Amino acid sequence: MRVSAFDPRTLAEVSIVGAAAAGHAILERMVLRRLDWVLARKRGWARVGTDQVASVCDSA
Repeated sequence: MRVSAFDPRTLAEVSIVGAAAAGHAILERMVLRRLDWVLARKRGWARVGTDQVASVCDSA
């Protein structure tokens, strides 16, 4: 299953592919951690929260 997250403030988007058996909550947590990592990297590794994430969408 492919899961994507998008940050509207920075226009950053990330996607991951994981097993559907992992469950929605785990895949959502993984994609948000990935987005957090990408945003931190863009900002010079400063700590970034995931509260600004606009949406997480699943696509089978």
